[in-house]
Amino acid sequence: MTPETLGDFEQIVLLAVLRLGETAYGVSIREEIAARTDRDPSPGALYTTLARLEEKGLLTSRLGAPTPDRGGRAKRFVKLTAKGAEAISRAQRAYQNLLHGIALPFPSMDKGKLAESVLSLAMEPARAASVTGDLLETGASHDVVWFWSNVLQTLVATLWCNLTGRSSSGVFRDRRLGLVISGMLLIVAGIWQILLFPE
Repeated sequence: MTPETLGDFEQIVLLAVLRLGETAYGVSIREEIAARTDRDPSPGALYTTLARLEEKGLLTSRLGAPTPDRGGRAKRFVKLTAKGAEAISRAQRAYQNLLHGIALPFPSMDKGKLAESVLSLAMEPARAASVTGDLLETGASHDVVWFWSNVLQTLVATLWCNLTGRSSSGVFRDRRLGLVISGMLLIVAGIWQILLFPE
């Protein structure tokens, strides 16, 4: 017997049903998919897929009790069958086998927004936005390493000042602080390398 082949959206739907357990029905499945993926499926696309998965024997459905908030209509709850669990497990194992030992490239991102988020850990959001703007302007003629080094140095210096109650004015002239910052940057760079390239 040929194993059941699943499309991309079918896998997403089955995984959402698996996550939701006893509470899986049309609306909750749509909300789960929207919350955990970049997709916001239309009700029509979702219900068509649910019907197809049930026809394939990968899902079963049952009607719940009528509820007043739905005008007396009952929810149709769905759950995975043993065949559905086996199909999604096989499909996900295939993906994991293909991914093993490779490092996916970083998704494209707005480095300004990311830097602002990082700096907001140690300072007011308005101040973080201002500092990020200054770094972007100054860093236009430098490479990405210069930019992120300065973001991290600013973060560490601000955290240091917050902890010690010192003014940030001239903080980098303190040799000991410079050594602390350099050490922390090396640690962060090492962790970054390990996370990005585990093999």
